[in-house]
Amino acid sequence: MIEITTDKPINFSTKELESFLKLLIEQNQIVNPSIDKIKGCYLLCFAKYNNQLFGIGAIKQVYKTPFDKAKVSELKSFYNYELGYLYVIDHPEIRGKGLGKEISRQLISSFGRENLFATTEESGSNPMKFILEKLDFQKVGNSYTGTNTGKTIALYIRETVKTIELIFDDLLTQIIKGNLTHEEIEKGIRYEEFQQVSEWKLKYGYKFNVYSNDHLINGKKHFHFDNKSDKVFTKFDFKGNLLESKGKPIPSNIMKELMYFVKKESTQINLHKLWDEQNPTLTHGE
Repeated sequence: MIEITTDKPINFSTKELESFLKLLIEQNQIVNPSIDKIKGCYLLCFAKYNNQLFGIGAIKQVYKTPFDKAKVSELKSFYNYELGYLYVIDHPEIRGKGLGKEISRQLISSFGRENLFATTEESGSNPMKFILEKLDFQKVGNSYTGTNTGKTIALYIRETVKTIELIFDDLLTQIIKGNLTHEEIEKGIRYEEFQQVSEWKLKYGYKFNVYSNDHLINGKKHFHFDNKSDKVFTKFDFKGNLLESKGKPIPSNIMKELMYFVKKESTQINLHKLWDEQNPTLTHGE
């Protein structure tokens, strides 16, 4: 049985942090790995198989020199957190099951705050490169030579709109498939669905879009909430009021979860951030 746990470093025991460090040392990609570096992460992820630790990952707040090295310094103010420390032991019982991708997906889902970046070796034999691409990271800037490894490194970024869609899709999974309540989800109870897939896709197909060169509607900022396959095309203001609807109506259970999701503080921050970046002359709207 595979068990994946994501939480703040402070919520893990010393023994667990030491087991994380052991795999980090085994990975042999980090300069001077230590418990202090692990404790300094924003989130840690542990993946166990039959109660044995087989994989790790983290969300880190780090120096942003990769943006300078990749010659895209103008982007670094938008990216404060890095997906990293990803490592999965090569073992026949878990090989090919997509554990590295699942660790990354759960870290992204639990984080749910801002844009993320990652760096990895630019090699066709590097699994991390393909994990990032499947999770909608995009390479930006120039590849560069790693100072400590001497390997060719690429910088990848993942924008907030994809994060919003992933978090909402995960919420629907917890409610619909896991039959969990909002209160249970807030307490950290989760329904886990571990399966091997060729690429990450939205299970329910709902997309959030904030377009550039847009306009205020009745003095209000808005986002598009669409599901092309279900022929749902709508616009909402940031308080959750329906402004426009074309095609089929949103199912009542989806609408209920959308209203809950939109009113969360983290969602509000991300939506306003997206709008203000896409429409810098219209930041005065509600």
